[in-house]
Amino acid sequence: MEKEPKIIVKVDDTDVFSAKWTMEQMTVLMSLIDSNRRRTYICYALTAVSLLLSLLALAT
Repeated sequence: MEKEPKIIVKVDDTDVFSAKWTMEQMTVLMSLIDSNRRRTYICYALTAVSLLLSLLALAT
């Protein structure tokens, strides 16, 4: 039976997060940031298209 790695380890009577767990969390966080960045760019593009269509509608 495989033993789960510890998330919190003791170092000089202080509880700290393990390096592996911290790196996993950072990887997840970075992927969320990239996903949100892409969504933001899509929102900017849709806003620009909407603005152009509104200006076109006003001009005609």
